[in-house]
Amino acid sequence: MKDLIRRILKEEVETKTKVLIYIYFCDHKDKNFREYVNRFQNMDINFWVKPGKGHHRGFSIQSILDTDDMSEAKMIARDISRKFDDNILIVLSKQKVSNIEPVGQNNEEVFVKPGRKFDKLVSKKEKGIYIV
Repeated sequence: MKDLIRRILKEEVETKTKVLIYIYFCDHKDKNFREYVNRFQNMDINFWVKPGKGHHRGFSIQSILDTDDMSEAKMIARDISRKFDDNILIVLSKQKVSNIEPVGQNNEEVFVKPGRKFDKLVSKKEKGIYIV
């Protein structure tokens, strides 16, 4: 919290239009859990903020991509999905956001709609790429 306050006071917080990304890889008990964590950690993805925990049911992340171009975000999402044999869920949403880290401390309303959609899709065990 102190780091957040320091950043705000130093005016390091920026607000820009970017693409939110939510990814659900697998449940905690999934046999691929450790492999998926390792595979993701070795990926080179251009995030605007460091990924944070995305869902309580398993290995997932939420973050903000360093792009405002939805076509580029879709290509990034397709590349990520292919590396996991298209067996994961990705939700994208273009929004005006801040670069506050961790991403979970962004209390902006723009996270609500895509976050709720993500939660519903995770509950239904959906896979694929969705745009909100």
